[in-house]
Amino acid sequence: MSCQYSLLFLFLSGFTTAITVAEICKTELLEGTSCTIKLPTGNTDKSNEIKWAHLSSEAVVHRKNGKMRKNTPGLTMEEDGSLTFESVSLKNSGNYTYTVFNAEGTQIDAGEKEIKVYANAPKPTVKINKKYGITTLTCDFGERTDLTVSWYKEEMIIQNENNPNLLLTSAQVQENKPYSCSVSNPVSKEQSDSITVSFSEICKTDLLEGTSCTIKLPTKNTDKSYEIRWIHRSSDDRIHRKNGKIRKPIPGLTMEEDGSLTFESVSLKNSGNYTYSVFNYEGTELDAGEKEIKVYANAPKPTVKINNEDGNATLTCDFGDRTDLTVSWYKEDNIIQNENNPNLLLTSAQAQENKLYFCSVSNPVSKEKSDSITVSFSEICKTEQLEGTSCTIKLPTKNTDKSNEITWTHLSSGDFIHWKNGKIRKNTPGLTMEEDGSLTFESVRLKNSGRYRYSVFNNEGTQLDAGEKEIKVYAKAPKPNLTFQVVTMLSCDIGNHTDLAVSWYVDGKIIQNEKKPVLLLTSAQIQKNKPYTCTASNPVSSMESDSMTLTHETGSQSSEESSSYT
Repeated sequence: MSCQYSLLFLFLSGFTTAITVAEICKTELLEGTSCTIKLPTGNTDKSNEIKWAHLSSEAVVHRKNGKMRKNTPGLTMEEDGSLTFESVSLKNSGNYTYTVFNAEGTQIDAGEKEIKVYANAPKPTVKINKKYGITTLTCDFGERTDLTVSWYKEEMIIQNENNPNLLLTSAQVQENKPYSCSVSNPVSKEQSDSITVSFSEICKTDLLEGTSCTIKLPTKNTDKSYEIRWIHRSSDDRIHRKNGKIRKPIPGLTMEEDGSLTFESVSLKNSGNYTYSVFNYEGTELDAGEKEIKVYANAPKPTVKINNEDGNATLTCDFGDRTDLTVSWYKEDNIIQNENNPNLLLTSAQAQENKLYFCSVSNPVSKEKSDSITVSFSEICKTEQLEGTSCTIKLPTKNTDKSNEITWTHLSSGDFIHWKNGKIRKNTPGLTMEEDGSLTFESVRLKNSGRYRYSVFNNEGTQLDAGEKEIKVYAKAPKPNLTFQVVTMLSCDIGNHTDLAVSWYVDGKIIQNEKKPVLLLTSAQIQKNKPYTCTASNPVSSMESDSMTLTHETGSQSSEESSSYT
């Protein structure tokens, strides 16, 4: 029974050893591989002294009398003296010498092994370059020097010269075939995505910046032996071909085999007229003409800004400093102004309709429209406001960047409204913050009187601006009652209001403006049969009493309207 267990143990031990031993190192290895360089079998006596040395780096693994000494992590020596790499790296490439000694110090074996470690091949990218009538494909794989390049057309290899460039004639380009490249080393290979190389489109008169296109030369002038010249009249740039050779090449411009002019990518400076001239062998001009192109940048997305002033609202379509754009205005998707005017004026009545407005900007090759906004009218807050008024305290224009953080605080009550990254936080109903950071009151109350402090910060938290605005809110002045208390005293009854000023009039002429609700009259001062009135006012409102007429010196009175008296 014990014999059976011993055999089983030996079998399992052998199995375990088999699955953990690293593979034998090949001469060419993929980076990251774990492998072993075998030492000849005859040198496995444990009493031997064994030394492995890397000639390129001086890395050493040394074992003597069963004790190991090494100076390189990742290298180990097996019981049989073989050299094992936990994970080979590019720096492990090179020759390794081994030397074996017996117990007496006599060298009994020596030799050399070589390994070459390669990184995995990257996936290459095919880039296209058109120049001087020839299209060049480049297989881009970085700065690797260990890779071999091959070129394919429709999966068939067409070039295996280890050249990263593939030249295509105009005729080959017009075949519209897919091309790809592969890069490889002895241990890995990767292939690019296929691209179809197509001939440039014919240039239209109006072109979007970045377009690749060709201005065609008339077909009758395609003999390659002709002399052909193209000149850009605005810049005097020129491209000239004679007897198949191009002189004065311009970056980004090429001449095709048929004499046509190709732009790799048109830019704004390419706008203008291009003259062409064609000559035969003898220098006689066979043909000449002119072609024009106009290049435009893509239209930007505009932004609508609102300005309320003098009871009207002005919408401005903001699209920077571009001069090539046409502006149109829309109200609920219906065009309402197409006069190429960036401003749209709205009356107070139009603003109070709460309709959606947006603008669009366009040129012959592109068009963009703004986001829609709802215009609601709110007048600018004056320093003194009537209770119930809807108004806005403007924030200085320089603080309108939407990325800013803006805070308004009412110093009297601690009420605040805070806007950061487009999100509003507030603790007071009836207060809103506009897109430009201005503070709007839906309906001002007496408690809204006081000073409001604003602070503006940029994205980094740096304060850009701060200041204070003040408003004073007043209730509407009530209609006062005129009472005749004694013969010599008139009283202007204004209730319990303390913010009102009182003025006295007789026959429409002011006789007292001392803000007193009482008018004292002597018998001599009393003007018989003359109407007396008083007015009560504050900075935002004024009301006049009914008139009272004094008829005789005893102080009897009559009221032209229903005035109260005692």
